[in-house]
Amino acid sequence: MSHATAPHIEVDTFFDLSLEMMVIANEAGYFERVNATFVEAVGHLAEELLQKPILEFVHPADRAATEQQATKLFEGESMIDFENRYACADGSWKWLSWRARIDPVSRRIFAFARDVTAAKEAQLAAEKDRRSIIEMNANLQRRVRESTRDLEESEARFATLVDGVRDYALIMLDADGRVVSWNEGATRTKRFQAHEILGRHVGCLYMPEDAAAEKPARHLAEAAQTGRVEDEGWRMRGDGTRYRANVVITALREPDGQLQGFAKITRDITREYETNEELSRQQSLLRSLMDNLAEGVIACDAQDRITFFNKTAREWHPNPPGDITADEWSRAYHLYEADAVTPLPPERAPLRRAARGERVRDQELAVVAPGRAPRYVLAGGDPLLDENGEQMGAVVVLHDITERREAERQALRTQRMESIGMLAGGIAHDLNNALAPVLMSIEMLRMEFPEAGQWLDMLETSSRRGAAMVKQLLTFAKGTSGNEAAVNLRQLIKEIQGLGRSTFPKNIEIEVDCEESVPAVLGDPTQLHQVLLNLCVNARDAMPRGGVLTLRGEPVSFGRETVPSGTELVPGDYVHLAVSDTGEGIPPEIIDRILEPFFTTKAADKGTGLGLATVLGIVRSHQGAMRIESEVGRGTTMHLYFPTQRHFAAVEIDRPAEALGVEGRGRQVLLVEDEQSIREIGRNILSNLGFQVHTATDGAEALQLLQSVGQEIDLVITDKDMPALDGFALIREASPLVPDARWVLLSGHLVAEDQPAIDELGVVVLEKPFTQGDLVKVLREVLPVVD
Repeated sequence: MSHATAPHIEVDTFFDLSLEMMVIANEAGYFERVNATFVEAVGHLAEELLQKPILEFVHPADRAATEQQATKLFEGESMIDFENRYACADGSWKWLSWRARIDPVSRRIFAFARDVTAAKEAQLAAEKDRRSIIEMNANLQRRVRESTRDLEESEARFATLVDGVRDYALIMLDADGRVVSWNEGATRTKRFQAHEILGRHVGCLYMPEDAAAEKPARHLAEAAQTGRVEDEGWRMRGDGTRYRANVVITALREPDGQLQGFAKITRDITREYETNEELSRQQSLLRSLMDNLAEGVIACDAQDRITFFNKTAREWHPNPPGDITADEWSRAYHLYEADAVTPLPPERAPLRRAARGERVRDQELAVVAPGRAPRYVLAGGDPLLDENGEQMGAVVVLHDITERREAERQALRTQRMESIGMLAGGIAHDLNNALAPVLMSIEMLRMEFPEAGQWLDMLETSSRRGAAMVKQLLTFAKGTSGNEAAVNLRQLIKEIQGLGRSTFPKNIEIEVDCEESVPAVLGDPTQLHQVLLNLCVNARDAMPRGGVLTLRGEPVSFGRETVPSGTELVPGDYVHLAVSDTGEGIPPEIIDRILEPFFTTKAADKGTGLGLATVLGIVRSHQGAMRIESEVGRGTTMHLYFPTQRHFAAVEIDRPAEALGVEGRGRQVLLVEDEQSIREIGRNILSNLGFQVHTATDGAEALQLLQSVGQEIDLVITDKDMPALDGFALIREASPLVPDARWVLLSGHLVAEDQPAIDELGVVVLEKPFTQGDLVKVLREVLPVVD
């Protein structure tokens, strides 16, 4: 929706929803638009009202006057008020009171109407009664004139007194409730002149709805029965406006008890009523505002007694004590310093400081209610002063910064992880390049020195162990691009349960609570297995005297408001895995560090400090999140969240078969590698396999070589990370030069972000460090068999 059309939509909505009758008419004398309230009032269809001239619906006796009123508008008068009768669909006529004005640009008339039929009919009936009442009043006056002189003087004095009362409306009614006396105060209050009201029934002074409900008759009957009735409510003035009135009606009786009439005293309390209503509305608004604030608000009076807690403050303290002082607040409400460990001294409580006249700004403290996690708040407070500058109390506002603190800790942890990850990634890359020549040379050394097989086995084992550690470094640093499949987590949990029961101490009980409906997730089965195994090993080590290890899995869905705090998950469907132990728990002072690489609480020979860092790296590489809950002495729960892949069926991942041999038979291979040792050993291995080998030290040199002998090359093996021109860029630029060649990409530092390029180029990846057997497997995969 554009900003230009929004006002029109608002006007249309107001027009259609208004309870007032509203119409728009043109200069030709037709309706252009009528609202639903008008249609309902007259009973005609809107289409009928729009198709016929307006005057066809106006009573013949009122048409000339209606045309005259419209002419006034078209001749320049800004607004008119008039009444006329409109034909209804049922054949009846309704009196409508109109207020209209003209748009000088479009020459269209915009008008509001009110149904005044009842009032008109009542007025006509009252006029008839009025004549008879005037006659009765004349008779009454004649009888009064015939009374004694003393009575006349008494009545004169009374009339003077009544007319002198200007702040009260004093009205005399006969026994039937008709007005027979009207003072100046009544004229001022009710805005009727005496000649307009005398003889009319008192009901005309009530609101139409009250008159229709026979409220005037009930008041007169009650006054006649009990002698007096008092009421407060809205009353109608002569000009059509309403006012709030306090009314007292007293029955007047003859000495013999016969009802003579009524004295009605009315006081206009509109201003007082509106003032009280506005004060009540503001108080209600203030209470609602306070209760809907995200901040906690607490106030005390001049005697330091706490007098107010808003809804948020009450929620932070489920059972707040009653009558306490500002000095007692810090103890009763479990206030602590910002470390959530040191109790807050009473004199440092922000409400007490504000009560002493201080202005408190950004005082950080913690609310540690029993059985709840600490809530960190920023407190601000001020003394409350009256209009004379005297202190009447103090108020404190507590702003919850728990999530902000958690986000800051998470951001710092992420920054540390990213920094260490960059360092680890660089180290791992260099280590891979250092280990690659060792592993590649072992097969050549076996053939050259068969008697050294035992030592070469030890060398290979150590090298592979180093390569595994490097891979672990890369996993936590950046995440790796593993073999993705739809993984059945329920089956994976069962496998871990079986492995734990067969290898963990017997005093550790392993329980599984995994719903049948847990969907599959898309990921690397090996890495997810490593995640659960690492967490279970940590849980085992946390229970040296035994305990319960629980594996739980369940499907969960998060909306925008329910995403777990401290994570970067987006709303959607997830699988929630939880690994819980009943062990020692993690102390609060180190819980923020346990995900850091190389940080460990175990002995030097028990752990490397990479286990949880690796878990976090794998979880993030699967677009998941990790959250930790721990309580010292009660245990720890590791929460993992993985996005679901409901459209995949969980499958088993086939393991590669043992590689067979391969023969080069003179086929030509280009090996592109910037590390000399890997390049030289790789050239020797390929040559021994019967390939003709060309080498290049970087992508630029390889591109030049392919431009000269490209048509002769059958296979290009290139490193991914090289100066000048990396592996992906080389493949893109060189593929047209060797359209029939196969490509193999070497990498010791493959990350998840590389996978789209790998899929786009259709290359086979060989991860460093690799053995001669690994290379042979890849060669058999990419090269056609030559007979």
